[in-house]
Amino acid sequence: MGGRGNQDVNRFFSTLVVLLLCTPAAAQLKLGGNTDNLLEPEKAFSFDARALDASTIEVHFAIADGYYLYRDRFRFGAEGARLGAPQFPRGLKHKDEFFGEVETYRKEVRIRIPVEGEGRFDLKVVSQGCADAGVCYVPMESRVSLRLDGSGAAAAPRFSVYASDIDIARLFEGNFAIVLGGFLLFGLLLTFTPCVLPMIPILSGIIAGEGAELNKLRALALSLSYVLGMA
Repeated sequence: MGGRGNQDVNRFFSTLVVLLLCTPAAAQLKLGGNTDNLLEPEKAFSFDARALDASTIEVHFAIADGYYLYRDRFRFGAEGARLGAPQFPRGLKHKDEFFGEVETYRKEVRIRIPVEGEGRFDLKVVSQGCADAGVCYVPMESRVSLRLDGSGAAAAPRFSVYASDIDIARLFEGNFAIVLGGFLLFGLLLTFTPCVLPMIPILSGIIAGEGAELNKLRALALSLSYVLGMA
């Protein structure tokens, strides 16, 4: 009985490790990173755009030192005009921790896009970048109104940034109670995800393996070890 119990415990902890690795948070979490000096996304990646002529627009990002943008994370859309295939300049090869071999831009990037339309239209640009400090931003959406008359005049751009990893990291920094409560809450929520289902028969096997030695208090302790372990 003791050997079987040890095997069940080993299976329990092995599966727990797999579950931790399969969570989205594990794929994005950066431990030990200092976010105090990080720039806001619209300052790290300053956006503007203009119409070069009646059929071409240029999207420009001025990128702060220590930051970079991913080439394959750009997305373009327009309301009131039809966009052609964007013409990207050659970027820098970069081995990314999460995305593997990618192409990035530093300092600045200018992207020309053919466009069909007349008069004014709204341009939407989605971009994503990271800081050398080890923190990546969530995608940033930038919007601007352009006129296809060759004047190059553009209204002031508008930015929309979803809740970023930086904001979340700053929320948790220096507040142990929030950190502890946050991990407990995320752990409890994790117990309702599909990848936790394999834990149910394993936990049942551990409890059943106790046999006659099992009592209500011990069963509660084993169950709590599972829930708190996930938290």
